[in-house]
Amino acid sequence: MTMRSPKSRNFSTNSLFAAFSLGLIGWGLLHAWGISVRVGVSFHALAAVPGLVLSGIALYRYRQHWPADPTPWAGKQKHGLQLPWHPRAIASYLLLLAIGFAIALLIKTGSMFLLVPAMIGMIAAPWTKIAVCRGHFFASSALLQAGVLLGFVFLDSSVHPLYYALAAWLFLSAACTVIVSVILVHGNRLDRMPVSGY
Repeated sequence: MTMRSPKSRNFSTNSLFAAFSLGLIGWGLLHAWGISVRVGVSFHALAAVPGLVLSGIALYRYRQHWPADPTPWAGKQKHGLQLPWHPRAIASYLLLLAIGFAIALLIKTGSMFLLVPAMIGMIAAPWTKIAVCRGHFFASSALLQAGVLLGFVFLDSSVHPLYYALAAWLFLSAACTVIVSVILVHGNRLDRMPVSGY
């Protein structure tokens, strides 16, 4: 059996957070496009399929491989909802909100050339270096999604509605590519490293 390097496992594990977040953003953009062109309920039900599938697979891999954070301030319940509120944690929350807001800003500009590097950056980002992400995967992803939502609410845009569909395709394709790559490269061998390995 081929041994995978710690760096490879590190990158693959970090990319799971990006895959989950990118899949949710793409899912939301599909619905945003559907609302803008006034499609029926059947479209929204169909559009939920790729988002649910990608999110489900990402969550399965997360349960297998995401590192458990032993630091006291990560919360007593592993990946629970009891969030810390000290300055370092609050800074992490603001960072996640800012990242989500920046993604919304890039979407609102209507430029695919700006979106692609942003998605690559999300995939390559060391999310496990952020203690809040290690200890609170779902809450961290929710904060990032909240930043995207805030951007859509408060930022003006004149892009064509079809752009949302194209952007959704980009986000969902990126999430799918990450998940398939992790599975093909590591299979079920992406074992859970200790936090010190990240």
